[in-house]
Amino acid sequence: MIELTINNKQVRVEENTTILNAAEILGIKIPTLCFMKCFSASSSCMVCVVFEKNSGKIVPACSALCIEGMNIETENDELHLLRKNAVQLLLSEHNGDCIAPCQNACPAHINIPLMNRLISDEQFSTAKSFLSEIKNDVCSTCNLQCEKVCRRKNIDEPVAIKKLIEFLRNTNEKSTSENAVLNSVKSNLKFNSSYGRMRENEKSEYLKEAENKYARMFPADTTNGYSKEEAVQEALRCMHCDCRKNDACDLRIMADQFQAKQRTFVIENRQNITKIFHAPLLVLEPQKCIKCGVCIQITNSSKDFSFSFREKSFQVQIELFHKEEISDSLISLAKKCIEHCPTGAISAIK
Repeated sequence: MIELTINNKQVRVEENTTILNAAEILGIKIPTLCFMKCFSASSSCMVCVVFEKNSGKIVPACSALCIEGMNIETENDELHLLRKNAVQLLLSEHNGDCIAPCQNACPAHINIPLMNRLISDEQFSTAKSFLSEIKNDVCSTCNLQCEKVCRRKNIDEPVAIKKLIEFLRNTNEKSTSENAVLNSVKSNLKFNSSYGRMRENEKSEYLKEAENKYARMFPADTTNGYSKEEAVQEALRCMHCDCRKNDACDLRIMADQFQAKQRTFVIENRQNITKIFHAPLLVLEPQKCIKCGVCIQITNSSKDFSFSFREKSFQVQIELFHKEEISDSLISLAKKCIEHCPTGAISAIK
């Protein structure tokens, strides 16, 4: 057995025990982004660094093994700054929006993309619940801020968000209060990743998300606005600019915790955003990947469904190999990758 001290608490552990595991025994939480139990530590994110007092060294807790007599400190100002910079380095090449530009620009901060998806699924009552706490005059006084930043306008015309909201207000459907939906509007996370202007060769990638590839639909009845069918078709023009994991992304949560900035470290040429759909379950967005390698280890034993890295240095990207459509036998493996991906790089299509 090995005896060491962590935050002035003594602990005895077996040989080949990592500092992270020893801290867990004591109930001490050390932040991690690239670590997953039962798999080899990759030490790629460097968010788990701790200070060993005897040697004066900074070591990654996920991979550094306990040594007799170690005296570990898991929290101090230097470690906080190192972890913050580690997160900021990851953010520097993390391309994608946490919150869609339309929602970010909305004075009432309505979750417009989710509202659009509910309309397109004809869940009008649930979609209407987004407006229950919003004053009627908000949309009339905000000067269409949401539509001004809608990325669809870079392709043809912005989604007619105001008309869709008017449709919901005028519909006879009763508003329903589904907590899971309403809570998604009220995230406590303040950090928002934003990748900037859409490039010409990224337009086709975002159009993959829009079932309606045509220009804006105008209501046949100009007095009463959209019919249900027209509202559905217009909502289907939305390109899902928001992240599918915007409230469950470990990177965003940690960026919020450390008050990290996305532009502290700047990479001159960001990678083009791509969206790769693997029916029926999974969408891969490589530019959101932080290269933790967890998905590679999860799928390492599978010949029919496996992730791997390609390219080198800043061009490294995650890619998925599988034979044709993801079969039922591989669904559980795909779901495990979705669950444990620390960002929105691997997420469920719906």
